[in-house]
Amino acid sequence: MFMHKRLSKFFIFMILFLFVATVSVSASEEFTPIFHPELQVSKTNGEIKIDGHLNDAGWQGAAEANHFHERYPGDNTKPIVNTRVFITYNETHLFLSAICYDNPDELWTTLSSRD
Repeated sequence: MFMHKRLSKFFIFMILFLFVATVSVSASEEFTPIFHPELQVSKTNGEIKIDGHLNDAGWQGAAEANHFHERYPGDNTKPIVNTRVFITYNETHLFLSAICYDNPDELWTTLSSRD
């Protein structure tokens, strides 16, 4: 019985410790969403091949957007994964490319009336 009470107190202590540690880490990683971002997009100086790779000369110097926030789930919170979007243009085209750092095996969605 005495050992059981000791283990119970130990587990309660560990749970409280982990909770406080998690809250303090979350507070130190403060995130402020940018609601009206500005991005300076420049004209490309090279060719861009539409192949899913960003190693073409045309992507060098492309503007990068990377400070996104979630609206759902969450309310203007920092996403758990990063996304980087690159933007540039030439005389006839606007080029956009996104790198989404997410595990495709963990993605899920449901259909809704607007889909």
